[in-house]
Amino acid sequence: MEVKWLTDKQWRRFHKIILSITFIQLLLWGISGLYMVLMDIDYIRGTPFKAAKSELTPEAVTVSVKDIYLRFPKTSNLRLSSLANTPVYHVSTCVNSCVSNYISNGASDNERTYLINASSGELINGIDEALAREIAATGYQSDGPKPEILSATLFVESAPSDFPARLLPAWQIQFGDNANTRFYIDASTGDIRSVRHQYWRLFDLMWQLHIMDYDDGADVDNPMLTLFILSTLAALLSGVMLLFGHIQRSRRKHRRKEHGDPEQSNHVSLTVAEQGKGRN
Repeated sequence: MEVKWLTDKQWRRFHKIILSITFIQLLLWGISGLYMVLMDIDYIRGTPFKAAKSELTPEAVTVSVKDIYLRFPKTSNLRLSSLANTPVYHVSTCVNSCVSNYISNGASDNERTYLINASSGELINGIDEALAREIAATGYQSDGPKPEILSATLFVESAPSDFPARLLPAWQIQFGDNANTRFYIDASTGDIRSVRHQYWRLFDLMWQLHIMDYDDGADVDNPMLTLFILSTLAALLSGVMLLFGHIQRSRRKHRRKEHGDPEQSNHVSLTVAEQGKGRN
């Protein structure tokens, strides 16, 4: 005895309803996935737009590490880097004690960072607009003439849509190139935190469409995505049931052709018998 949950007609109707609900999202998944696969991730991250930092030479660094430790005896972290082609010490000091904070949090809330010119020993009092523009201009990679800087905006509390708020405060440097490139400069250290351009912003939109998180694109485990995944799975399973039913019907039809239809054979036999009686 063959048990069927739904008839073929009911399966077909259910399949059409589910597909009509998920069709647009399936299309968006395909388009967004194709864009993210085709685009080079290094280009999206802005690597081609960032110039290599200039190499530091011993002659340029006249302030020794010993001088820094004598000047800042509570130094907890020290690094030397190039800031707008100028050697700079990044000196992190602890106001009280950093040990307990490092153990519990992996970072210190009591730290304070100073920027020291490694050539002159002068203290750099923060990253102002002029220095932020200079850092962005020297950090921009271009084969031809570098584009002009259109604007410089300091974000302290509210972050723009293409930059995380946890990295504030930061300077946004807007370039006038074809890609609408923006450099984000850390307002405390002068480091280039992020490079954003129109292809990155399109990539971010595609990512949000792909995971169905239209807020900040960070929640890959949201209820809407789960619901549509289950709906798509239901559409797939109903399609499999329809295919299975089609295969069964095709096999039955093929068997009838091979062995003959019993009803048709009986009908032919009765017709022949009747003709025989008529002759008699």
